Amino acid sequence: GDKIISSWTRGKYHEMSGTSMATSHVSGSIALLLAQNPDLSPAEIKELLVATATPLRPRKGQSRVVHTGEINAYRLLREGMKRKNNPS
Repeated sequence: GDKIISSWTRGKYHEMSGTSMATSHVSGSIALLLAQNPDLSPAEIKELLVATATPLRPRKGQSRVVHTGEINAYRLLREGMKRKNNPS
């Protein structure tokens, strides 16, 4: 997660970055996905996450990472329903 606004001490908010900031968004989206399609395998979940993520442009001076993107829960769930109806 990059520049995620989160609750902070004394009722304030703070912008933070790191995998720990993205974990709750990703795991929550996967939980919703599995609630609608519990038969998905871990490989299928990863494939759907990568395929439905909104691509991010690398920052200046940053090398391109293969699987970077912002999770798009709506697209993930929509594509997950298609997979339920038409397994690969």
